[in-house]
Amino acid sequence: MPSGGDQSPPPPPPPPAAAGSEEEEEEEDDDDDDGEAEESAQPTRTPTPQTQQRFDELCCRLNMDEAARAEAWDSYRSMSETYTINGNDLHWLACALYVACRKSVPTVSKGTAEGNYVSLTRLLRCSEQSLIEFFNKMKKWEEMANLPQDFRERTERLERNFTVSAVIFKKYEPIFQDIFKYP
Repeated sequence: MPSGGDQSPPPPPPPPAAAGSEEEEEEEDDDDDDGEAEESAQPTRTPTPQTQQRFDELCCRLNMDEAARAEAWDSYRSMSETYTINGNDLHWLACALYVACRKSVPTVSKGTAEGNYVSLTRLLRCSEQSLIEFFNKMKKWEEMANLPQDFRERTERLERNFTVSAVIFKKYEPIFQDIFKYP
């Protein structure tokens, strides 16, 4: 017991007990729904059968071609093994599908064409996320997948165009409501 004149700080509290199992840790990670992705220091995690099923359903609803479907799934699986992907897995799968659908492919006439033209609106509606959520996740996905600069620039341009349209719509809507009133 220290003497009355000793002003040293009390000893630090004991470290918290170790987690019971890896499953509990994964559940805690899954509960964190901020959509963050960070490099994993844990053993690799493969997507669950439920994730595979949700992906298959999403591809069915979008009428996705087999090549884009396989590429997106491989990309998602690779990312989930390298990084800890938190949040709604369907949102991250949508990012993988978007990339797979928008890859440029050389054509016979020596030009390029984007892959299949699955509508971004349909992709977002089927994956149940907003455009803003998509852009936030897509930025992280582009970094994790180390996508080419021109792909990143196209996504940034799309985001800027959306922002401009949203601002114009906010200004236009009250004017429209004033001009066209219900009888």
